[in-house]
Amino acid sequence: MSVFIIVGLVLSYFFWKTGRIYTGAFICALFVTSVLLTSTEVQSTSW
Repeated sequence: MSVFIIVGLVLSYFFWKTGRIYTGAFICALFVTSVLLTSTEVQSTSW
């Protein structure tokens, strides 16, 4: 649930700064992709 809060704050901030959604959407897409990849990597690692 905290990922949604971070994404919402980042999107709001960059929309407020630039007046467009594209910068925030790009940064959030990178962030969400990295979160998904790291969680998949941690779960698939066999110790």
